[in-house]
Amino acid sequence: MIWVLLACTAPQDTQPVADTGSPLPGSERPVTEPEWDLPTLESELNWLLSQGFPTSQAAMEQYLEVMSHGDSVCPGNEEYIDATNLRGCTADSGYFYSGVSTYERQSFTEEGGNQISFEGSTGDYLFRNPDGLEMEGGGHQTLAIVVNPQGEVNNVFSEHSGSFIWQAHDGVYKEQVSGSLQVVAVEVGDFKQLHMQGAISYLGHALFFETDLWEECGWRSDAGVVEVRDPSGGWFTLGPQSCQSDCMTATFAGEVQGEVCVDLSLIAQAYGRELDLLP
Repeated sequence: MIWVLLACTAPQDTQPVADTGSPLPGSERPVTEPEWDLPTLESELNWLLSQGFPTSQAAMEQYLEVMSHGDSVCPGNEEYIDATNLRGCTADSGYFYSGVSTYERQSFTEEGGNQISFEGSTGDYLFRNPDGLEMEGGGHQTLAIVVNPQGEVNNVFSEHSGSFIWQAHDGVYKEQVSGSLQVVAVEVGDFKQLHMQGAISYLGHALFFETDLWEECGWRSDAGVVEVRDPSGGWFTLGPQSCQSDCMTATFAGEVQGEVCVDLSLIAQAYGRELDLLP
């Protein structure tokens, strides 16, 4: 696997910091009132999802597209930065590459007969195109497809972890995307499902998911919650929906605020290619 832990050792002559005896700064009181009212919350979330949704597959495709502008000297390979170019180099195309990065594909068979097809990109890097627009990443994106012994796809696992930005992107990656979000596409009975767990931040909004989106419910969530960060720093908790309505109960600091209606099917659209792999 491509995941490597990089250990950093502190200089041996570093002196301990003296204790001045000053007290630590006090924490602010917990936020109990949101800045957004419910119409604003509903509008902001619907707008955000209408702009698209970050996926690991999309980030990997952009990484590979930028790497394709390199050459055999800089960065040294179409999938990774050669070790001689860690501090930066400029390819004949005018693209600049620096840092540590790699991309790989693997396939293997588990003991039970399931076949796993895996691809992933990882690193800590800064690229720049001839116009000065930057791609910067720190973390990893992965996609794994599990095929059972009968040759059918059991599930598709996607993880977007760390931070990623591509300023030339005309969608959600034009500003930094960060967080750690795992999404599993699976078939349950005759219908498809997206299981979502983790947090993601993009286009100035932060979301947390612990929910399942069901095809048979019009890609609504009839269990679990979605949380949205208010500008105050507190979090709205939304959910669940029913199979008949986009609306769900919103609470803040444990207090029910009312209902908001959000089209979560836009998330399923972003994962359309992963869902299409299912039988």
